[in-house]
Amino acid sequence: QGEIEAMVDFIRKAFMNAAGAKPPVPKAAPKSALSAPSAASLKQAVADMSLPMPQGLKGDSEKGRSFYAQNCYTCHGATGGGDGPRAYFINPPPRNFLIETSRQKLNRPALFQAISEGRPGTDMPSWDKVLSNQEIADIAEFVYQDFISAPSGNKRQETGGK
Repeated sequence: QGEIEAMVDFIRKAFMNAAGAKPPVPKAAPKSALSAPSAASLKQAVADMSLPMPQGLKGDSEKGRSFYAQNCYTCHGATGGGDGPRAYFINPPPRNFLIETSRQKLNRPALFQAISEGRPGTDMPSWDKVLSNQEIADIAEFVYQDFISAPSGNKRQETGGK
């Protein structure tokens, strides 16, 4: 019994900052490892948006739209804004495809990889065990065309939802 209480006390003090206790301080890195990041490293790298789908695949946006509407919108939202009905319960929040950083780095290969492998540390699952590479390419193509490359970030908004 005493060991359990000691463990609970340790967890509270170390991880929950209980009773005003200070959490353990990690050892500082050597000064040589603490150099300031350069301006170039802080600038978001822009992906090559002309790159094709991996493995010579050609995605079918309409087939991808159907899958997205049945599976992806609950997190990423109907318009790709990361505001689906489940989004408010997910931490970290689902990707918002409409923000500039997404539109600068999510080319076809990046989307294909994220859908295939999922995103570690998030609720984004890997779909490569349940979908074919062609189905993944279809979803990636839909997301790319409707949210990433569309001038406003969403084709459906531009066309009145059609």
